[in-house]
Amino acid sequence: MFFALIFLLLQNAKAAQSGVAAGVHLCLQTLIPSMLPLLILSAFFQRSALGAAASGMLEAPTRLLLGVSGAGAGVVLFALLGGFPAGASSIRAAVETRSLSRRDGKVLQLLCFCPSAAFTVGAVGAGMLGEIKIGLMLEISVLLPLLLLALPLRFLVPANAVPPGKKRAFLSPAQAFVDAVEEGAKAMLSVCAFVCLFSALPPVLSAFSFPEKLRVWVLALPELTGGIYGAAKSLSLPALASLLSFGGFCAHCQLLPTLQFLHLSYWKFFLFRLLHALLSAAVCFALCRAFPMLRPVFAQSGAALAPFSASSPAVSVCLCSMCALLLLGSSTIKLEKKKKM
Repeated sequence: MFFALIFLLLQNAKAAQSGVAAGVHLCLQTLIPSMLPLLILSAFFQRSALGAAASGMLEAPTRLLLGVSGAGAGVVLFALLGGFPAGASSIRAAVETRSLSRRDGKVLQLLCFCPSAAFTVGAVGAGMLGEIKIGLMLEISVLLPLLLLALPLRFLVPANAVPPGKKRAFLSPAQAFVDAVEEGAKAMLSVCAFVCLFSALPPVLSAFSFPEKLRVWVLALPELTGGIYGAAKSLSLPALASLLSFGGFCAHCQLLPTLQFLHLSYWKFFLFRLLHALLSAAVCFALCRAFPMLRPVFAQSGAALAPFSASSPAVSVCLCSMCALLLLGSSTIKLEKKKKM
């Protein structure tokens, strides 16, 4: 597969270059503004005493719904706000700080894999399909199967043979902020690299003559964020819900380091994504039958992704929170320097 990919890219280098350029534009205009603050905030949340306080308050409902400890509530929150990479980054940080066991991390990595609510409701529903109600229907179709799968999953994933070690001491706000910025920047760089790489595939593959129904999937599955626009205009709503649940191979590759860290096989993860996609299609089909609505062929405005993802209310709150953390961190560092002097 690797050599076949290299051959395809070299065979049509000009198309590959245009795809990479589109990927760079997508990263600069959409992904970095919308995701970097969330990645930093999720890492800070898991490394500071704030995460421990929230975990204690949410222990009971998180254990009831998902079968994991209260630290999983923060993972779910950032997965809903930031999508695929934010959930994985939060899981890894929680397991590294021993707020979550490795077993709970596996359960959450299988469950907390979904596009952000701003992307599904705002970009796809309101921006591409011209109706926010359709976006809400797609969001329910993606999330409801995960809640249904949480009950059997808690029995299928075995408990740890070795109990988790003692929790690490929480860092000071200043040090937690500095570490969170470093981890968020690393995660963001990895995401952008995969997006640019997989964005080169659709222009190269478009030169081949695929059947029309297969062509939509071939162009959307490598990189979901860039390929969803064509899929939204061509696929039915149940098929679109299944595509959003599966996530695309670019998102899968972004999670490979976390899967390896959790000792979770990719093939188990892949089969779980297929099951999630099928259930999402079934739920969306049932919702379409229960609440019929007219779907426009495509949005009148042809809105871009960036306004819906980069300027969402959730991201605005995160940016304000990051500013507050920066001020808190700088003042703490100054106080520590004065004490040493």
